[in-house]
Amino acid sequence: WDAESGQTTAVLSGHSDPVHAAAFSRYGTRLVSGSFDGTLRVWDVDTGTVQIVLLGHDDPVRAAAFDRTGARIASGSADGTIRIWNSDRGADVVVLRDEDDLISSVDIDPSSQRVLSGSAVDGTLRVRDATTGKEILTIEGESGGVHCVAFSPDGAWIVTGGEEDSTGRIWNAFNGQPVATLEGHEASVTSIACTPDRKYVVSGSDDHTVRIWDAQTEKCLKVLEEHEDRVSTVALSPDGSRIASGSFDKTVRIWDTATGKALHALGPHDREVHCVAFDPTGKRVASGSRDRTIRIWNAETGALLLTLQGHAGTVSSVAFSPDGTRLVSAGHDKTIRIWNARSGVLLLRLRAHDGWVTSVAFSKDGSRIASGSYDGTVRIWQTTQGR
Repeated sequence: WDAESGQTTAVLSGHSDPVHAAAFSRYGTRLVSGSFDGTLRVWDVDTGTVQIVLLGHDDPVRAAAFDRTGARIASGSADGTIRIWNSDRGADVVVLRDEDDLISSVDIDPSSQRVLSGSAVDGTLRVRDATTGKEILTIEGESGGVHCVAFSPDGAWIVTGGEEDSTGRIWNAFNGQPVATLEGHEASVTSIACTPDRKYVVSGSDDHTVRIWDAQTEKCLKVLEEHEDRVSTVALSPDGSRIASGSFDKTVRIWDTATGKALHALGPHDREVHCVAFDPTGKRVASGSRDRTIRIWNAETGALLLTLQGHAGTVSSVAFSPDGTRLVSAGHDKTIRIWNARSGVLLLRLRAHDGWVTSVAFSKDGSRIASGSYDGTVRIWQTTQGR
């Protein structure tokens, strides 16, 4: 979508089932999408045309990522395989197979030399050579399966979160030794975030708490217990000094990361809070709710700045533009809305999807918006050209 004019830059049609994964290349010129139809498609972001259709998986594609150079793509599928593709030719570079497994997530390390996968069946983590497919490291992971996996920015750590387990874990990415096991939640971990210096990890849970962990000592430093229902979402300010949490108790709470002190209780919304996001300065936080509103708050004082009304269903995703001047929201009403984040004026109402819009994101330079939907399409909009 074009975030300024609301015009469609590209409708990426071709998948025959819901799109489950989408990722930009490093410089934002290409987008890879993975679908329940078993295919991946590589798109030219400027023209909206498909460059390559990647065929090889026998079941839904659950994860896809470019490496840092943009030369290769990793994909994980319910068929139990990870495939590494040449992103220009579309050919398999290597196929990584885990028989009778379900690949939940994949990542490629910053050097583009290693590929990481996590199993949704038994929680096993596997690190392989991205060129040869040779297994370098196997980590017997979390019971109940792994929901997400990622390398740390320097490639030294692996961070995982379980689908059913109530713990988060950090691993040494070279020898597989545990760095931290974050135990203490009494129910499923619903969301997790790391501070930029990787000193702290913050997690939210169905047990109604937010917990702050020391990633070095694996100790729970603080248990933040003021929510009265499940914590559905957590976010960290850009400098990591504050936490925003949203809950089914209809409130948003702002916390001091260092002390765990509750700074502000925001709301309540009229229904459950589903998403929160800080602006790039950390001075404002936006929340989206089942009450169909987005609220923008002063994160430093707790004051309500704006209430944005227009969605006809649950607000499922919110994100600020990189310069903080605009806010994009997505909802179960199948629309995307772009707002002036200072005045609250609705700039654009984008209605092109035929199913729930589940996620939206700005590109890092703010020039494009990508949206994904249950209608099986990914749409990309050029924000500067209005197409």
